[in-house]
Amino acid sequence: PRLLNAYYEARHHGELKLRQGTVLKVVYFEAGRVVYAASNLAPERFGRFCLRKGALTEAQLAEATGYAREHSLRTGDALLKRGLLSPKQRRQLLEEQVKDILWSTFAWTEGGYGFSPMRPQRADLVPLSLFPGDLILEGVTRTETLVALRQRMAPGRRLFPTADPPYGLHELKLAGPQAMLLAFADGTKTVEDLLALTDLSEREALATLRGLELSGVLEERQQTPNRRQRISFGL
Repeated sequence: PRLLNAYYEARHHGELKLRQGTVLKVVYFEAGRVVYAASNLAPERFGRFCLRKGALTEAQLAEATGYAREHSLRTGDALLKRGLLSPKQRRQLLEEQVKDILWSTFAWTEGGYGFSPMRPQRADLVPLSLFPGDLILEGVTRTETLVALRQRMAPGRRLFPTADPPYGLHELKLAGPQAMLLAFADGTKTVEDLLALTDLSEREALATLRGLELSGVLEERQQTPNRRQRISFGL
């Protein structure tokens, strides 16, 4: 998430390689937004991903794979030409695949990365443009367990607005209760206080706070706040 924040703020174009052991994942950026991602893990490749999502049968995937090999096509192009996916379905599945590849790295605690400031050269890429702020918020909600969230968002922690966040609040897709939770997170309240104030479930609230912290919108307040001081987004 911190790399996503940094590349969005700098509006970077280029290729981010993330490596953990023999696992390699590559994320492409245009103006700081994610436009594509790939993985060397077979289950994360497009055809297997479509199969896992129920968009294809084993027989259809085998048909498309054979056709792609015979005509030197990418699997996605072969699926279109064989009428097994519509362009709209392909784009939607590609977005989901890119998100899953990206989210799978959120839990990494070791590994390496490198960034090459270059534009993707492949003309066959389906044009995507995924906003990093929403990717982080949704990724935490989708992937973090309640146990992990409780560990990371301890009851006594205080969160307050970051002075210069990577994202404007108007850019983030926050539901009403999430926006209210963000407004309450003014540094005068603990996580325990915030859970008592929100209409969200514990997991939803903790995931929202964790996502906002990882996206650089909130940060921890270490000192005990002065009761006369209140920082708020004014929501």
